[in-house]
Amino acid sequence: MKIEPVTPTIGAEISGIDLFRTNDPNLIEHIYDAVIRHLALFFGDQELKPQAHFDFACAFGTPAAPHPVYPHLPGFDRVVLLEYCDFCIIPGGYNSPAHRPSSSTLLRKSSSTQ
Repeated sequence: MKIEPVTPTIGAEISGIDLFRTNDPNLIEHIYDAVIRHLALFFGDQELKPQAHFDFACAFGTPAAPHPVYPHLPGFDRVVLLEYCDFCIIPGGYNSPAHRPSSSTLLRKSSSTQ
C-alpha cells in the first residue's frame, strides 16, 4: 500500500491495494490509521459496485441508519445518492438533536448508479 499526501495538512491518495479485500484485518487497520493521520483518503482505479462499497464501509463499523431526506441507492438504503449541481438546496435537514453524526463518510464518485 502506498500513501501519498495531497496537501501538507489534509488528504492522501492510496494506491497499490484492492478494496475488494475488505476481509483482511491488516489492510483495514492500515487504512484506518491513514484516515486518522490524513483525515481524508482518495482511492483511485477501484471498480467498486454498490455491494462492495457497502461491504468496505462495514469493515469500519456499522453504517448509519438510512438518511431521512436524501435519496438512497435502490436496494441499499444506507447508501445515499448525492448529485453534483452548481447550486443545490436540500429541503428538510438532518441536524436534529437526536441525530448523532457519523465518525466518517465513504464517498464513491460515479457517472451512473451501476
